[in-house]
Amino acid sequence: MGRGDLDLMRGSFNKWQMHRVLSGEDIGPCHLPETQLWHPQTLLPFLDKHAEIYIKPLHAWGGQNVGVAQRRGRELQFTSGGQFRSYASGSDLVLALLTVYPPLAAIVQQAAPLCRYDGRVFDIRVLMQRNEDDKWITAGMLARVGGDGAVVSNVKASHGSVQEVTHTLRRALPKAAATVNQRQRIKAALRTSSERICNLLSPYRRFSEVGLDFGIDRSGKLWLIEVNTDDAIGGPSHALFAELPDPRLFLEIQERAYRNQVRRVSGR
Repeated sequence: MGRGDLDLMRGSFNKWQMHRVLSGEDIGPCHLPETQLWHPQTLLPFLDKHAEIYIKPLHAWGGQNVGVAQRRGRELQFTSGGQFRSYASGSDLVLALLTVYPPLAAIVQQAAPLCRYDGRVFDIRVLMQRNEDDKWITAGMLARVGGDGAVVSNVKASHGSVQEVTHTLRRALPKAAATVNQRQRIKAALRTSSERICNLLSPYRRFSEVGLDFGIDRSGKLWLIEVNTDDAIGGPSHALFAELPDPRLFLEIQERAYRNQVRRVSGR
């Protein structure tokens, strides 16, 4: 069991604690990006190592206040909320970030070398739910494609769109990695990693639903971007699945969630 601390009031993990839960564990055929707590003294060495990093507030969701810092030669750049700025020195960048992110209130995370969909960021959302036997199942998966120029794939925050996974993989992956067999392998890897991560979370609390976001690099390897659990204030979005062409998957997800809620209330 990992070393993460559960927020007992909310019943969930913040982004740093979730990383601690999963770090060093077997999460299946996917990579966990290198992640640190944001601190002014460690930002520039981390940026020197990775050249491009994400900065994510610990307690935010929906892509709120997520930024990307990059090193382009001697110039440093920061993009967030559709705004782009350049800085001549590391100290200027750090001072600017301090106005947005208090120390230790965000994580900095390696930006994985991910594929893009028509030049836009995208990820694969896998929704896991418990079935009647209390086992984790893959309830559904879809692709979230960010809007033009967005740094996050959250559909609402970036004015993006929802796509079917097969279509997205066929279009985003290089031809050598977009074969039918490779797409099937990627989907199987998504299911395997999602189930393993859910099982790692189970000792902390009985979660009913988990939404996992994965990126894919040009060779077809998976990178874990974020894990979203149900908690005291909500859970992973079902509405995203209502945007797929076939409504049956959304209805199945809703019905399963309702049955789980009835079982929780009745204590069965």
